[in-house]
Amino acid sequence: MGLFSKKSQPANISVDAEATSQAFYDKFMFGEEKLIAVGNRAHAETLKESITKVDPQFDRVDVGILQNELLALRLEVVGLYWLHKHGLGSAVEQSIFTQEYLHGKGLDRLWDEVNDYTQAVAASVVNQAGQSKKPAIYKMRADLADKYFTQYGLGEDESDTGKLVAIAMAINRNDSETAWKKDLTKFYLVLTFWKKLNYGQNEPKLNQSANQQLMFAIRGLYEGTGEEV
Repeated sequence: MGLFSKKSQPANISVDAEATSQAFYDKFMFGEEKLIAVGNRAHAETLKESITKVDPQFDRVDVGILQNELLALRLEVVGLYWLHKHGLGSAVEQSIFTQEYLHGKGLDRLWDEVNDYTQAVAASVVNQAGQSKKPAIYKMRADLADKYFTQYGLGEDESDTGKLVAIAMAINRNDSETAWKKDLTKFYLVLTFWKKLNYGQNEPKLNQSANQQLMFAIRGLYEGTGEEV
């Protein structure tokens, strides 16, 4: 049975967010095949080695923690790509499916980790637009939330919480295309990535070479998503 009933399914969505996302997640991120887990581990080890060469402090990062953080970051990048490619309506559906998919696999904590990166994206949009436009951006997000909460028939019921958060996350990525193209979004994602790996400490910061390599890695995740989604 599909994620959405006929009653709640929004109209005019041209791409099957559920089927496409599930195929992508199963094949590249969370499938049962051991090769996927091995590949995720190898990616983390390779990234650690690469960043450590330009900033030795990265060597203290635990590979297991890095691997989990990369999954959260990649999920955010997938959500961003989906929004930029298919628009907000489809991105909302994709975000809801992702939350349900992770919940079904017992990965609710990972979903919570993704939201840290969504907040970084949201901040990059405000920063790129300028402080004078901040009230208009917040109003736009609130209006969109009202629209999609109503469209999906959601209210204050506790069982709706997952979908409410998923919709809010998609909305917080809205209008991020310019900030993404200017590398501001990538930079904010890197700052969040390092802060989480560094257990919330602000110092010492990564050097410029490390930041640039991580931004390049994020772009690679984004472009890789485009080859499959």
